[in-house]
Amino acid sequence: MVRSILILGLLLSTTKVWANGMGWSMYPLLTDKKMLSAEIVGDFTAGGGAGFQARYTQRISSKSTVDGGLGYSSGERAGRIFAGFDYELFPDYAKQPRLSTKFVFQNAKEYLERVTRVSAAPMVSKGFNFWGHEGFPYLSIPLGVNLNSASSTYGFFSQMNLGITGKVPWQDYENLLMQFETQWNFTNSYSGVFIGLSFPLN
Repeated sequence: MVRSILILGLLLSTTKVWANGMGWSMYPLLTDKKMLSAEIVGDFTAGGGAGFQARYTQRISSKSTVDGGLGYSSGERAGRIFAGFDYELFPDYAKQPRLSTKFVFQNAKEYLERVTRVSAAPMVSKGFNFWGHEGFPYLSIPLGVNLNSASSTYGFFSQMNLGITGKVPWQDYENLLMQFETQWNFTNSYSGVFIGLSFPLN
């Protein structure tokens, strides 16, 4: 299965890409917990479009979570492949929010030029009770570099991501997680929305 995902990812990486969202890494997964999620995405920037992406997420230690995925959308940034590593600095405990840093790598073509995007994102999240259901709102500000191999140039980018994750509030489906995330362009990035549903694998 992993080999199939890598092959499909390499094929998609020859097309076009836009940002992939921050994902599920701030949700309090148990160690070795694995999830596969399906996400509807929308790019509101010029040349954007709508589509979907799949994401694999795994908690590999008490402080570390990895994820990776691929997707396809209509518009000028159609395909994407990405991988991320989230490291927890402080846990969500009592009145203290969870603080972490997420590192993301992304490779694609944008407007017919290959771009590699590398970023680091400080993240803060906190669990709250919403009408009897626990949810985890989060804020992240990714900062990074776009590397253009065709023109041998680079440029800095920044954005803000706001979202919330939590269990589905319907009986008989509490093992599923839902996510809603918005992304706001600051510099040389994109604005969009991500709506996801995650399925546990173990």
